[in-house]
Amino acid sequence: MASYGVVWLSPIDCDNALEVFAEFHFSHGAGILDVLIGQTALTIDIPLHTFNQKHYRFIPGLQTVQPYRKVGLKTIRHFEYLSTSLCNVSTRRA
Repeated sequence: MASYGVVWLSPIDCDNALEVFAEFHFSHGAGILDVLIGQTALTIDIPLHTFNQKHYRFIPGLQTVQPYRKVGLKTIRHFEYLSTSLCNVSTRRA
């Protein structure tokens, strides 16, 4: 963690975040912390990597990216089933 710096928002950035929050709080359920996180990404000009893209899609100019494809529990169970089936087939042949 030592290689990461701290980003402090300027008063102008905080005012911008407050304006976004005021505009979208009731219509989109915007949370103040989500808006501050989004404003931080805008301030340092990077896309925001998040699985909660719906929390940020209303913030003007913010690009969001899903970090990686999640594997659901159903997929994991199917994989376990296939693995078990393949193991049983290979032991029957031996």
